[in-house]
Amino acid sequence: MPKQKITEDELINTCIKVFRERGYNGTSMQDLADACELTKGNFYHYYTNKEALMKAALKKVNSYFNYLFFDKLHQPQLSIREKKQLFKEKALQLFDEKGGCIMGNTALESAITHPDFRQLVRVFFDQWIKAMRQLYIESGMSGDEANERAKQSVALAEGSIMMMQVFQDKGYLEKTLDSILE
Repeated sequence: MPKQKITEDELINTCIKVFRERGYNGTSMQDLADACELTKGNFYHYYTNKEALMKAALKKVNSYFNYLFFDKLHQPQLSIREKKQLFKEKALQLFDEKGGCIMGNTALESAITHPDFRQLVRVFFDQWIKAMRQLYIESGMSGDEANERAKQSVALAEGSIMMMQVFQDKGYLEKTLDSILE
């Protein structure tokens, strides 16, 4: 028997997993309702359309990554070595899930057709670049060099996440992380 209620937080967390695995276009409202164990009618009580739900999901992912990942790289009490180790551990943990990176997936799938999604995805990548830039500056790079290296590092990491998913080989991400952190 379907649930009658679910918290909005539980609903969004469940929907993030579905979107990550199936993509925006490959996911129906019925798929989302089923994953949340709600009837479609009860599901519409929370979100009346898939686009609004996806925006909420992307905002939540941004907040989650800021808290668990990007903000940690700005902690002054950690040494540069500790920050690099933390970065690698968190990246392997956060991206080693079925479906890879929801932000990269969304960028590839729907950033052109849904400008609102593109903006939310861009915020994510801007924050990641900013965190990497700071890490490189603390490692002794100049601001311009750190900025370019940060952009390249994020692009390499996203590419390795895609390759990891295609080949089901975590080594792609591990090797890339080692390379961008040396």
